[in-house]
Amino acid sequence: MKKRPTHTFQRKIIGPVFVIVTLTILVLTALVTLFEKNRFQRQELRRIYYETQVVNRRLGQQMFSADWQAIVMTLENASAADPSILYYVITDMNGAILACDEKERVGQTGYDTVRMGNGGRPVFEHSILEIANNIPAWARIYTSRLSKAVLKDDLYRARQGEQVFDAHWDITYMSQKLGTLRIGFSRRELGRHLVYLVSGMLCTGFFVLMVTLASIYVVVKKNLKPLDLFVDKISDLQRSQGAGVLRHRLAVIRWEDQDTSIEEIQRLKRAFSNIRDLFILNWDQLENHRQNLEEMVGERTRELQMLNEKLTRQF
Repeated sequence: MKKRPTHTFQRKIIGPVFVIVTLTILVLTALVTLFEKNRFQRQELRRIYYETQVVNRRLGQQMFSADWQAIVMTLENASAADPSILYYVITDMNGAILACDEKERVGQTGYDTVRMGNGGRPVFEHSILEIANNIPAWARIYTSRLSKAVLKDDLYRARQGEQVFDAHWDITYMSQKLGTLRIGFSRRELGRHLVYLVSGMLCTGFFVLMVTLASIYVVVKKNLKPLDLFVDKISDLQRSQGAGVLRHRLAVIRWEDQDTSIEEIQRLKRAFSNIRDLFILNWDQLENHRQNLEEMVGERTRELQMLNEKLTRQF
């Protein structure tokens, strides 16, 4: 029969605690990450909204006056001021490209650099009614994926398939809708923020886990020290040579020297003390009975010897 492996009491406690605390840290990290992701994304969407609103307001005036040089300058300045801008494009009411960071695409119809995701549902939507405008300008921000890599000055700004915030604005001026502004923003800042957050939480959680396990080990070790001494004294009894030595060693054991506040250990000590006292009592009774028996045997032997001598003299 295969012998079952044995484990110390400390290992049996620390093992489950390690699993429980680790799972708790992972669950809390996942929940906090989800919450922080939503919070930071809302903050990022508001930033994009207000930034593009300023650009859109200028473009409305410039498109109404057909100042294309100013339009291009406005878009390029916005792109230079915000490194997270990956692309921009202005289309007319028929979808023809009027201005674009890829200048060779001006005059074409349709913009296929990105594919709109999330089923075409915006993650942010808001309308604003400017002064002297009778029609609202709608702002919608989508999570889209790049159909190709974005390069600037021969450097990769974003890779193919990367998710971006795709902001769409209705360009309106003097109660007329003049076209649509589309600006793409990188989500890498959101990713970096989440990586720092998760790394910080996992490092903190690992530190808390180690401190918790070390504290539990120290506390358990301290509280089980009386039990260890108790077990050592009992284990030492097996080296006793002879029943008399065993009885003597049991009699001199004093449990109060290893006093403890743990009720279970106190009960174990009391139970063993009762067994010890019963053993000593029975041993003393047996020893007394053995001595009395030896005396009785001696007396009977002497009586038989005397009787034997009398019978001898008679014959």
